[in-house]
Amino acid sequence: MLHKMFKRKPRLDAPEAAARLAALAALADDAQDEFERLARNDADAAVRVAALARLTRRQPLVAMLDTAMAADAAQRLLALVDEDTPASVRRHPAVLRAAVAAAETADAATQAAAEIADASERAAAILAHPHAGVRLAVVETIWHPPLLAAVEKAARGTDSATHRLARERGSAHRSALAERERQDAQATELLAAAGALDTADPHYPARHSTVERKWRDTLTAIEATDSELARYGVVARDVEALRLRFPTRRRTAPAERPAERAAKAEAFAELLAEVEALPAAARDVAASEPAIETLSERLREFARQANAIGERWNALAEAEQPAPALRERFQAALAEVFAHTRP
Repeated sequence: MLHKMFKRKPRLDAPEAAARLAALAALADDAQDEFERLARNDADAAVRVAALARLTRRQPLVAMLDTAMAADAAQRLLALVDEDTPASVRRHPAVLRAAVAAAETADAATQAAAEIADASERAAAILAHPHAGVRLAVVETIWHPPLLAAVEKAARGTDSATHRLARERGSAHRSALAERERQDAQATELLAAAGALDTADPHYPARHSTVERKWRDTLTAIEATDSELARYGVVARDVEALRLRFPTRRRTAPAERPAERAAKAEAFAELLAEVEALPAAARDVAASEPAIETLSERLREFARQANAIGERWNALAEAEQPAPALRERFQAALAEVFAHTRP
């Protein structure tokens, strides 16, 4: 009985940490000076954390945000935050990390994590949440490539599910960017191919249709790739502007039917026959006309006929050139006519 009566009460300066913890627990809530002293200076971490948890003064807690006690101080500050709490305190990195870790739902954790600007710090805060399901749900909302890379790095070896998700999304982003580059190169090639098509080519309409079909397929692929990349914050290409760059099919002369080609060939042949008949007629006149003046006039008439035939030949040749052999015969006959009709 006497032993119990004279048993010493726990003291804050007791050498045993357990005794100091007991003395601390016995203190009233208004012993804030003692709580602050123990939180700052006690040699035992458990005593420091217990004292810090009893603090209601904001300033000592804020001062500890840049010490080894930052996580515990931030967690305690979260319970004390009110409308009067300065933004510098509410947005302190340690407080934001504590808010993520203390979030009870994935939505709350996502909202808290969004306040952390640095990708590496945000990833570390997400991975510090005690529940794997919340961590994975938060990462499910992430599409920003630098943050995905930070999460992948932070989760390596510690959280296989979030690590796998971040790695797969990062890989999909890189693949989509590579596909975007391939599509841009293909679009450039198709525009060049369409611009190089020759309307004189009898296969021009079919060739244009083939290139245009590939162009439409490329634009569809571009829209799909840009839709995927939009989740990663990549600005989409202007598909409508691209669509307008493709040259429309140019009008071509209708293909001639065989009868039309035969009629043109016959017209060239008739003109050739006319001009080839003139030299013989000129020779006959020269041989039978003794009067010089009459002969000169008759020869000039042959020359005029030859010029008229030449004009008709040239007009016909503007639409379609005759065969080279036919053209050479015509030019030779004209030269012979003019040789016989010179005064």
